[in-house]
Amino acid sequence: MSKKTKSLYVHHLGKIKPLVKSILEKDKKARDNDNYLTAIIWRKQIRYPHINIHNFLDNYLSQGEMISSESIRRCRQKIQEEFPHTRGIKYLERHKEYELVTKEIHKV
Repeated sequence: MSKKTKSLYVHHLGKIKPLVKSILEKDKKARDNDNYLTAIIWRKQIRYPHINIHNFLDNYLSQGEMISSESIRRCRQKIQEEFPHTRGIKYLERHKEYELVTKEIHKV
C-alpha cells in the first residue's frame, strides 16, 4: 500500500463510525442490509459522480482507497451493539431466537 493510500485509509477509518451511525439512524434499510450500507458509503467516498464501474474497480477498490466492506460491517455491528435505536428487524429477530434457544438448552 502506498504512503498516499495508507494515509487515505487511516483518514477513512477515522470517519467511518460517525458516518455509519448517521446512516443507520436515518435509513432503516441500511440497518439490515450490509451491501446497501456499503453502497451508500462508497457513493459518498467517490469524488466523481459519473465514474464508470471499471474505473471504480481499478482506481478505487483495488487500490485500497475505499473503506472495505468488512470494516463497514464490523462498524455497523459495533454501533448496533452500543446504540439500540440503530438496530434493524433482523437484529431483533436474531436475538429473540437466541434467547429462545438459550432457554431450551437450560431446560435440558
